[in-house]
Amino acid sequence: MTKSVDKAGPVNPGDTLTYTIDVVVAGSALTEDLTLVDTLSGKQTFAGFTSHTGFTCPSLSNCVLPAGTLPGPYQVIYTTT
Repeated sequence: MTKSVDKAGPVNPGDTLTYTIDVVVAGSALTEDLTLVDTLSGKQTFAGFTSHTGFTCPSLSNCVLPAGTLPGPYQVIYTTT
């Protein structure tokens, strides 16, 4: 799993940041749910999901790639302010 952000260097209050989390399921299908939990710093506000390929994401703290997901790349992209 990797996580990246679209801005480097100083960030000012109110700036919008876009985070991308890439997950690769390798070998065989998942045998149980994979739950992704991401925590923001106290100074960030979750703005919304841009996409969440393969994941079900009712919230940033609960993105689930379900059991049975086939091998391949999956991605969650979200923004904060």
